[in-house]
Amino acid sequence: MSNGCATNHPGTGTRGFAVVLAGLAVFSTAASSAAAQDAAQPAAPNEHHGSTVGPFLLGGAAGLAAHESGHLLFDAIFDANPGIARVSFHGIPFFAITHDSGLSDRQEFVIDSAGFWVQHASNELILHAHPRLRDEHQPFLKGMYAFNVLASVARAPVPSSAIRGGWRKRAI
Repeated sequence: MSNGCATNHPGTGTRGFAVVLAGLAVFSTAASSAAAQDAAQPAAPNEHHGSTVGPFLLGGAAGLAAHESGHLLFDAIFDANPGIARVSFHGIPFFAITHDSGLSDRQEFVIDSAGFWVQHASNELILHAHPRLRDEHQPFLKGMYAFNVLASVARAPVPSSAIRGGWRKRAI
C-alpha cells in the first residue's frame, strides 16, 4: 500500500524515461569514482580538513543519486511513468520521484523500497572493499556512507510516544 507521497495521479506527471537514464548514469559514474580511489590510503595527519569537504559532499550527492536511481529503475521496469514532484520533509522543501497510481501493492512496495536497497547494497560494497574505512582518507566514500546511514535513520520508525508529541506524524 502506498503512502501517497510518491504517487502521481494520471495526467499530472511527465514521462520520465530520460530521468531513469540520467539516474543510472549518475549511479554508474559514482560507482566508478568510488572504485578509482586508492584501496588503503591512510589519513594524513596534517591535511587541511577543508580539502575533504568537497569530496565528502560529492559522496553524499552520489548517495542521493544512487538512492533515487533505485526508485527510477523499478519505475521504468513497471512502466510507471516516473516523474519529479515537490514535497516537504518536516518543513524542508525537497523533491520526490513520483509514478502513476494503480500499481499493485507488490509493485508499490518494490518501488518504495528500491532506494533503501541501493543504499544498503552500496554500504555493503563500500565496507567490503574498505573494512577499515574509518582509518582511511576516503572523503567521497565516507560522504556516500554518511548519506546512506542518515537517510535510513531519517526514515526509521518512530515510537508512538514521539508521534503523540507531534514532532513526526508519519514514519513511512
